[in-house]
Amino acid sequence: TEVNPRRPGFASRDIVWVTNNPQNFPYLKLKGIGLTGKALGILGLGAIGKEVARRAIAFKMNVIAHDPYVSREKAERIGVRLVDKDTLFREADFVSIHVKVEPKTLALVGKRELELMKPTAFFINTARGAIVDQKALYRVLKERRIAGAALDVFENEPLKPSDPLLDLDNVVLTPHIAGACYDNYEKASSI
Repeated sequence: TEVNPRRPGFASRDIVWVTNNPQNFPYLKLKGIGLTGKALGILGLGAIGKEVARRAIAFKMNVIAHDPYVSREKAERIGVRLVDKDTLFREADFVSIHVKVEPKTLALVGKRELELMKPTAFFINTARGAIVDQKALYRVLKERRIAGAALDVFENEPLKPSDPLLDLDNVVLTPHIAGACYDNYEKASSI
């Protein structure tokens, strides 16, 4: 959850190009979009999804979520508007995935959902790669049907050097490290 609030900013600031081309960056050129007033769509409002929502609200983002196991009242108590899945993908400026992998969530996000997204929207997945149809995601990114993505998880890990996602300049890729820090390992070992 600590890394997740930063991902919308990473995704929307063209971090891949800027990181690879610092000598070419026109320092006075504006890059990306701010988070204030933007809509964060959270798919899965469990413990992590709720914490991401809390942090996004602190950035003055409008948070919407889809979770069939959470009541409208419970969502509203934490400042989140509950919507159906299609509305989430249509309205969100950033879609962030926070569901667990189980048979009914395999490829939960596919071509249909991704094509509902705005061309200015960003997709974030720090949950599990199997939740998303990675080929469909690659296509919408390659065709620039969405603005970009920040991915920490993949269908097959680690990514092979030949994976086409590595060739895209509108994706921030990290090797499943969103929760990898000393503090988290110490907490886990003390349970």
